[in-house]
Formats: sequence, structure tokens, C-alpha cells
Amino acid sequence: MDTERLNLVKVPDYMDDPPSVLGLEVEELSLGGGVFFFFYIFLNMQFVGIGLGILGVFLMKKFKATKPRGFLLHASYHDLGVPLKGFPVSPKIARWWR
Repeated sequence: MDTERLNLVKVPDYMDDPPSVLGLEVEELSLGGGVFFFFYIFLNMQFVGIGLGILGVFLMKKFKATKPRGFLLHASYHDLGVPLKGFPVSPKIARWWR
């Protein structure tokens, strides 16, 4: 087979890293920050918020290490019905609304 006529395109295996701040990915940072701000603003417990925020980030990193990349986005679309641009409503959520 003549590969010159097929116009093959090489697709890279690795695109880029997900966005990160201070070494934390967006999901981890939002979880830790959300827990901290909840305890700080609503309950006025700064140190409890810091501790639980760090614990939440640690557990999130441990959970994400065993799952493929994009698993949380997939799970939130499929199980929670979070809308994604260009995708239909999750079948599980569509059954629930009927």
C-alpha cells in the first residue's frame, strides 16, 4: 500500500498537562478551597477548614491516582447530569425526568 497517497496524519499520544496551580489540579484545588471557605465563612472554624481541606485534597489525589484521566468529568456527566457542551442529556438523568 502506498502511504504517500493516503495522506496519513500523525496524532500525538500526549497533548498537555491539565491546568494546575501550586501543583494541584483544578478539581483538587476547588475541593480544598471549597471546604476551607465553607468552614471559614459559615462556621468560623479556620483551622478545622484548613485541616479538612488538606485531607480532602489528599483523598482526592489518592482517588484520582487509581482512575483514568477525565473520570470525574465522565462520572459527573453520567451520574449527576452535569451538562456538557455538544453532548445530549445523560440517559440516566433522562430516565429520571420521565
